[in-house]
Amino acid sequence: MKRLLVSLGVLFVTMGGREAFAAPALTARPQSGVVALTFPDLVASAGAFTVVFPTTAVGATSTQPCYYNCFGINGGSCNYSGTVALTKAATPPFRTLNVRKGTANGGCTGTAVNLPATIQAGEVLLTDFVFAPTASGTFQDTVVYTVTPTNAAADTFSWLLSGSTPTTAPTSMSKYSTPTAAAGPSSLTLGPDGNLWFTESLVNKIGRVTPAGVITEFTIPTPNAFPGGITAGVDGNLWFTESDGNKIGRITPAGVITEFPLNILGALPGPIVSGADGALWFAEAQYNNIASISPFGQLAEYHLTASNNQAGAMFGLAAAPDGAIWFTQNHANRIGRMVGNGEFTEFNLPSADLQPAGITLGPDGNFWFTESKLNGNARIGRITPNGVVTEFPITTAASTAIAIVSGGGALWFSWSTSSASKIGHMTTNGAMTHTDLPSGVTAFALAFGADGALWFTDFNGSTIGRIPLPVPRRRTVKR
Repeated sequence: MKRLLVSLGVLFVTMGGREAFAAPALTARPQSGVVALTFPDLVASAGAFTVVFPTTAVGATSTQPCYYNCFGINGGSCNYSGTVALTKAATPPFRTLNVRKGTANGGCTGTAVNLPATIQAGEVLLTDFVFAPTASGTFQDTVVYTVTPTNAAADTFSWLLSGSTPTTAPTSMSKYSTPTAAAGPSSLTLGPDGNLWFTESLVNKIGRVTPAGVITEFTIPTPNAFPGGITAGVDGNLWFTESDGNKIGRITPAGVITEFPLNILGALPGPIVSGADGALWFAEAQYNNIASISPFGQLAEYHLTASNNQAGAMFGLAAAPDGAIWFTQNHANRIGRMVGNGEFTEFNLPSADLQPAGITLGPDGNFWFTESKLNGNARIGRITPNGVVTEFPITTAASTAIAIVSGGGALWFSWSTSSASKIGHMTTNGAMTHTDLPSGVTAFALAFGADGALWFTDFNGSTIGRIPLPVPRRRTVKR
């Protein structure tokens, strides 16, 4: 959930719904959010807010308290009046609890009310949500309010409830086939709902897989969009790039997709990450741009004009805590960094033409990347914030390094030779181990799940894989 810290520990996030107009001079709108949160940003929710419960055992109860509705006018927060009515109630295993009227600066306390209720300027309607599963599984439900600003048109607002029970983790690698054949699952990320979300590049869909391996697919509105990168945003949604659709997409945990066209045609948006500023950052490969889109849909683009760079060279992105964006330049054999409003620095790699690809922030504060030249001598690279590069050979055999992620205080990466594909584990001092993947399986993208397992996409096999950790270690590779 998105969080905004203010003085006295009372916190509000403005989650604006669609605007309603009583007259040309009056702009009133419903607002919603959650009290006592800590993320320093304001995020638009387009009429919905996701409430994610922690994993809850059968027979236990989890409560998510202090969610609010109010009304604002002319850019203010909770400074107008209106009525909130219940349109759809929660159903088991969810329920609402302790619906009450409070004040905008009064924290979670309030006086019990029944719906419909009238909210005055400076007041909020507070609701607690409860998840009490009586059977195992993953559950979703929606609570819908009709929200009507005074002298303005009625609107609807939805609380999207999501909860699950613990799953029994497999003790060996599992594979789950996509419902659509030859889907080409590519990028992969952990969502705010505890599921893994991935792009299906060849069939124009976004996929979601639960910790138990249940896959659901959502079709992208733009035909033949060729979705590429995907990441979780600070607004509780998933954001993805459409390489051929020339758009950035947003999908809610409930599967509702919104698309945002880019400013220039044929930009080829590719990798995408969530930045320290709350924006989504992505590469426009065709024009050597690093671009951003805010949770409100506001776009900005910054052009890399350094010499000897080639179009389509930005293969991987990673965000730094200081706000910088780091990226690989696959064709130019460099690592790049962008700070501020488009200040670029490039760092040449010590070895020639090894085509850096994936990149991630390591547990040591450095950035780690793969060198992916097909049938080269695969290596893992490390670059410090000051640009000092060190390379660690994986093997002397003809091989290709692909994806890399950080987790458990170490680095995990995928690589392959002409005869086998593997998952590697590497400490920050360069010590490596590996495990073989089954024949015909290649890990195209990697992400850690909420269950602590390492998940991957197999593009050619159209499967999603799960590897319980620690990975069995069959061989140590020494430098």
